[in-house]
Amino acid sequence: ADHSDYRGKVTLVNFWASWCGPCVEEIPSLNRLRGKMKGAPFELISVDYAEDEEAIRAFMKEVDVDFPVLLDTDGKVSAQWNVVVFPSTFVIGPDGKIVYGVKGGIHWDTPEILGKLKALLNKELK
Repeated sequence: ADHSDYRGKVTLVNFWASWCGPCVEEIPSLNRLRGKMKGAPFELISVDYAEDEEAIRAFMKEVDVDFPVLLDTDGKVSAQWNVVVFPSTFVIGPDGKIVYGVKGGIHWDTPEILGKLKALLNKELK
């Protein structure tokens, strides 16, 4: 995967699938996180694992997803990132390197996480 597109901003890459309960549960907090980071050099990208476009379109009619969804229909992208657990989320720092990897669903809009993400940005801005 080409990380150079992510330079200068903090990027969250979230691997998920619509059949995965914890993945679906964390979508609202990811939506809220994206809202709270509005205006900051922050990007949230999600990668759907091995589902077809129709399944995801149907899912997104039911569930509000406020961020880009990339389709990894053959599972190759997930394999490149060594994803074995869903959801898996990677936080990429402004230098293009992975700073954190989170396995399993969490609440992404807590003050603690917002603080960590903003700290990564502040390091870059100095």
